[in-house]
Amino acid sequence: MRTFVLPYNPFSESAKKISEALGCRRIKYNNSRYTYRPGDVIINWGCSKVDNPEVNKATIINEPLSVAVASNKALFFKHYPGPRDYVIPYTFDRIEVIS
Repeated sequence: MRTFVLPYNPFSESAKKISEALGCRRIKYNNSRYTYRPGDVIINWGCSKVDNPEVNKATIINEPLSVAVASNKALFFKHYPGPRDYVIPYTFDRIEVIS
């Protein structure tokens, strides 16, 4: 089994440190030479969509849709499954925001 880190930002220091700590390589988001092998695991580090068909064949930890929801406050509050008492009050009503 091979493990890789797929950072959205090629200069991400946190992605670099994670790949170093795990002893694995990083995959470029664009112009990648990565070729899938059965059993490959890819740790998604901030990509809200993955357009590389080779990457999409692998097991992806941290699904792109989950990243998209977590990185967009409005989507997060609409999809948050947990108890509402742990979430700050919010609204999508412009009139309520202004008043």
